[in-house]
Amino acid sequence: MNRHPDVLVGAVQFVGDANLKDPNTHFWYLKRTRESYHIIPVGKFLMGDFQGEALIGSHSGPLFFIRSYSCTECEPDTRLSVLICDEKSNAVKHWQFDYSEKPNSPTYDPYLTFDVALDDDGPKNNTTTKYHRGAPDGAIEFIQHYVEQGKPEDEEWWDFKCHGLNCIGTKFDHNLPKALKPIWAAGTKI
Repeated sequence: MNRHPDVLVGAVQFVGDANLKDPNTHFWYLKRTRESYHIIPVGKFLMGDFQGEALIGSHSGPLFFIRSYSCTECEPDTRLSVLICDEKSNAVKHWQFDYSEKPNSPTYDPYLTFDVALDDDGPKNNTTTKYHRGAPDGAIEFIQHYVEQGKPEDEEWWDFKCHGLNCIGTKFDHNLPKALKPIWAAGTKI
């Protein structure tokens, strides 16, 4: 990692029976101390793939983006986990995302949906996800844009406003509201 003295390490383990073994990627965050490294388990992700890291705002450690899959014996959804290494508690925490469109009773998932499997031929939609630190208090916002191939009428946008590690999603059909367009333009693509 180019701006941070710590290291993220991953190792693949094949788990399953003799007929099918699923590749699970285990990640650990190695936090540099004066003399050595402190090892912090990040987690296990099905076909996990490191997508990048960012140092953002007032957070006490880096954000990690890890792509994984929902299953290997089906048409999988591709998921994006957003994690932060909280250097105060020496723990890795998952950001939580709500797609329920019920802000008074959110249902959180520990990932953003990246690509959704729509049929037996695999994902047929184009998903772009960006993040932006838009508020003066260092709050982070994620915006996703989905377009299903051949069906532009099904275009949708999701705006996730985050408070702490919890992000509430608001869905917009067809067009991103004018007030969010500068945030999208200034956002960093994951």
